[in-house]
Amino acid sequence: MNRNVTYNNSKAVELIKQFKEYSVDVKSLTDQITALEEERNKVAIKGQKVKDKLNPIVQKLTKADEGEFEIVTKVEFNDQGELVVEFSDMLGEWKKAFKERNKK
Repeated sequence: MNRNVTYNNSKAVELIKQFKEYSVDVKSLTDQITALEEERNKVAIKGQKVKDKLNPIVQKLTKADEGEFEIVTKVEFNDQGELVVEFSDMLGEWKKAFKERNKK
């Protein structure tokens, strides 16, 4: 069984009021963060959908130019509206990393 005892302390009452105000502010900010995270996730999904549509197109375009151990690392467009595709030589990167590891 609980019992209540009343005390008269204005400083403690004032601090409890401040704490409740801060709690409301924290709740409000948490709600804003949640809403922004949801919006960010929606935008990220839209971006991924565009990327999923772009990848097959780039693969078809670059198939003839791509070397055996190369991968597409960057796709952009220039001022003339042409695609600029950057390839990375994975074998060369591996050899470089292998030499660095064996140097030590």
